[in-house]
Amino acid sequence: MDSRTDDCATPKKGSLKKQLSFDEKVTEIHLETSDLDAGNKNNGIQENIGWWLPPHKNRFTCFCKSTSMHGLQYIGDEGMHIGERILWVVAFLISLVAALWLIKSVFIKYYDSPVVVTFQPSEMFVGDLPFAAVTICNMNRVLRSKANEYIRIAKGADKDEKVQKARQDVYYLDHVCSVSNKPFSKMFNYSMKRGTVDPELLTKVNLKKEDEEVVDVRRFLRKASQSCEQMIQLCIWEGDIRNCKELFRPIETNFGKCCVFNMLPHSLLHTFTNDSRDSKELLGSWSSWKDKLTAQNYFRSDDEQTPAPYPKRQNRAGKASGLMFLLDPALNEYFCTSSDSTGFKLSVHFSADVPHVTDFGLAIRPNYEHFVSVTPDVIKADDVIRSYAINKRNCYFEGEFPLKYYSVYSASNCLDECVANKTYEQCSCVRYYMPRDDSREICRPGNITCADDVKKSLFKSGVKQMCQQCLPTCTEIKYSASSTMAPLQRLDLWVDDESNKPAPWAKSNISIVHVYFGQDSTYPKVRGQMYGITDLIANTGGLLGLCMGFSMLSLVEVIYLCTIRHWCRRKHSKYSMFAAPQVPVANGCNGNSSNVFQNPVEARRVNMKPGDDGGYDLQIKNFCSAPLPTVIYKDDDTKADQNGKKADVVDSVEDSRL
Repeated sequence: MDSRTDDCATPKKGSLKKQLSFDEKVTEIHLETSDLDAGNKNNGIQENIGWWLPPHKNRFTCFCKSTSMHGLQYIGDEGMHIGERILWVVAFLISLVAALWLIKSVFIKYYDSPVVVTFQPSEMFVGDLPFAAVTICNMNRVLRSKANEYIRIAKGADKDEKVQKARQDVYYLDHVCSVSNKPFSKMFNYSMKRGTVDPELLTKVNLKKEDEEVVDVRRFLRKASQSCEQMIQLCIWEGDIRNCKELFRPIETNFGKCCVFNMLPHSLLHTFTNDSRDSKELLGSWSSWKDKLTAQNYFRSDDEQTPAPYPKRQNRAGKASGLMFLLDPALNEYFCTSSDSTGFKLSVHFSADVPHVTDFGLAIRPNYEHFVSVTPDVIKADDVIRSYAINKRNCYFEGEFPLKYYSVYSASNCLDECVANKTYEQCSCVRYYMPRDDSREICRPGNITCADDVKKSLFKSGVKQMCQQCLPTCTEIKYSASSTMAPLQRLDLWVDDESNKPAPWAKSNISIVHVYFGQDSTYPKVRGQMYGITDLIANTGGLLGLCMGFSMLSLVEVIYLCTIRHWCRRKHSKYSMFAAPQVPVANGCNGNSSNVFQNPVEARRVNMKPGDDGGYDLQIKNFCSAPLPTVIYKDDDTKADQNGKKADVVDSVEDSRL
């Protein structure tokens, strides 16, 4: 048995040996008492009030003495002044409040912002990424020769069938040139006569509702605008001369008719559209990658031995292995334009996104050579964030938000569908370039004003604000482009060396465009977990340890004190209660009256005070002539257990208190 004065603290060495002496059969405890008569009693209280002793039978006091948490041992130390204890209580409470406040901020961040975007430590080779889709559009919307032909035929006899069809073409010609997407000058009513149709001719147009599918704006642009074969004369891809018709396909955008390279065909991208211009071979080449798009798997896999024909990939960065093409603007065919300038607009975008040439296109100047450097921006997603709520991670995994009019989800496509839905709600029609099905009509010239008003209201309030459901995909690829240019040499350089004849476009104001990846690799961003359960526990434990010295074993100490230790002491007290000695202590020098204490320790606590060495000293003020009390044990077994072990008597008696 340990030599301890109570059940939770060990006294200074030798402090009890001076106070207690034992015999082999009878134990006598000599306690020298102070003078406690009425005259000196008040002086003793005033002298010792600063040395308040904590409750000796309190389990909290014992815990304070034995715990590893900072500050509590000073609160339970019997040798501490009351002022010192108050200081440590205040310090402990401040540390506790600080720890709880810091832990609260950690939990708030864990629940409100559980996802963080960081850079991936390893780079990604650009050959593993699909090359950007390239959309090129002529500033001119309608060829002059086509417009003059429609106007000339429309002036014929009313009963002629060709005249009626020409008048329908004139109707949409006016719609394209006068109403839709006005250039800067026409916004201020300048150049209003350029590219317009005689109003008297428009009054002769008899357009029926059933004719809408025959002569809609999209069909009109296909036959009245410059074709891709006329626009793009020469093409090179990865250093090889290619047929431009195989690389570029026509597409109708908000800018007009354009030509696109490396984009998912409309028949696969749109749910309710079957474009007759998409061949079966083309659809078959893209269909395998379209399935990967649905699963947000945009990158080349390691087991892909034979590269798929689509999407196109640039295996080496730089101009030499990129896309090159020659453009003929056909300036003599300009009738009405979407801009006040001449040339082209070029847009780079993801292969499954509809291009927005009007808003994000780069200008391509005639008689110049342009170098367009493309930079990919890749964001991946750690699969662990899939378990988080959508409003916490702010992105969609595959299948979480399917679109009605697009088979592949992207934030750009979602915004286009949202704008189309709001336009249809207010105008009962949609623009020709918007997604739709057979139940939705295309806005005619009379409804264009309504559609433009909807567009303006969305721009003023913010499209993202009105379409808050359009979150990005968790894994996505974006492309940005920067352009430089230099003037071309004299046009007589376009002379065939074999025939010594100039090329058909030799006297035109041509442009040469190079589109390529400007870097060999990129460092993707990763949407990952900011705080996992392990991080949360580690941060919480670190803050508790920093402020209070709390650990897992500290928690075990609290549980042990309140459960196992309390139960064990209660069980042990049943066997030691009969061995508790009675200690009569003289209350005065005459020895006539005495107080009875339950054990020698309580007698010692009354008759001793804390000393400088941390032990207890006898309060020697008056020596009494009364005989010293003795402790008579009623149980022979208890008496036999001493065997000369002086401190063991105190411990066995003290254990009876619990």
